[in-house]
Amino acid sequence: MVARTASPEAESTDPLRLTEFQLDQLSHQLIGRVARLLRTELRLDRERIGRLRDSRP
Repeated sequence: MVARTASPEAESTDPLRLTEFQLDQLSHQLIGRVARLLRTELRLDRERIGRLRDSRP
């Protein structure tokens, strides 16, 4: 097994040392990815049940 050492990049991305701006950016990226996955899953569910188009106006 190979021992892992902390890289300088890992030290600079310590979650406890992130600035408010970095936290905002990280949360924005995570929410964007989760929202995209949810939209995809909902679309696939509608395709599975045969309702590709919403009947809502």
